[in-house]
Amino acid sequence: MSRTKDYPYHAYLLNSGSSNMNVNGSVTPVEFTHTPTENVTILRVIGQVQPIKMLGGSPVLTNGIAIDLVLQDGTVVDLTGGRRIYGDIGWLGLMHEVDYPMDIIDYVVRWDFSKPGTEINLTAGDTFRITINDNLTGMTNMRFMLQGRVD
Repeated sequence: MSRTKDYPYHAYLLNSGSSNMNVNGSVTPVEFTHTPTENVTILRVIGQVQPIKMLGGSPVLTNGIAIDLVLQDGTVVDLTGGRRIYGDIGWLGLMHEVDYPMDIIDYVVRWDFSKPGTEINLTAGDTFRITINDNLTGMTNMRFMLQGRVD
């Protein structure tokens, strides 16, 4: 069955088949990516994260979490405007919605690109990437999913 335009699209960002970002990227950065095989429009990114302060010690990361696009021609588009995520407040600076229930460990962040009217159009072969540059092994769960439509 072939897909038609405006077919819903969703995909986890993966590293070696795993979506869980509780990795150690402090020495060698760890990339979680998704490269569509067809042209897609990304409307939002949904993330399930744990408070960075749960890692113990400082509630701030040393090197931060980077979010960008890598286009087929090698161009890197920084989606954070040069501001990596260094702490829990960093999610608030980028995401339009943060659901932070006080009675559970995980919280949900939602970066909705359609709200400011700037959807992300990925051509087949472009890559959406989140790079972990710190040790997040103290977290039990952190993952992100892209949501959108096939163009």
